[in-house]
Amino acid sequence: GPKQVINYLGGYTHRIAISNYRLVKLEDGKVHFKVRDKSNPGEKKIMVLDALEFMRRFLLHVLPRGLVRVRHFGILGNRFKKDNIALIRKFKGIEEEIKKEVETTWKELMQELIGIDVDICPRCRDGTLEKSGLVESIFDSR
Repeated sequence: GPKQVINYLGGYTHRIAISNYRLVKLEDGKVHFKVRDKSNPGEKKIMVLDALEFMRRFLLHVLPRGLVRVRHFGILGNRFKKDNIALIRKFKGIEEEIKKEVETTWKELMQELIGIDVDICPRCRDGTLEKSGLVESIFDSR
């Protein structure tokens, strides 16, 4: 039925066959890996399979040539990301407007955020630094 189809396809669209963290060790031709214990939900146990049997089961989950795993589809897809973010903000009631122009200069931000006046000499704290062009060109080009 439809539920079984969705469960079957879900394994191909959202998961890999086995994650690396579940592999415990390979010893004497046997693969040791973690599995969920269905009789005790939330519990994990170590299962041991012969390496050939493990590979046979693993390869059952490898997609045939030409098929690709669906990673992000629908609202998670990149094609309409800006539209989807705006839609999500609308549904969540977020009235956040993205500002395209910076209202303050980098010098004002330095003074406001960390209390450093970049125009004052750091040694004598009395004189004014002359514009060298290097620092200005770095920050103004952003």
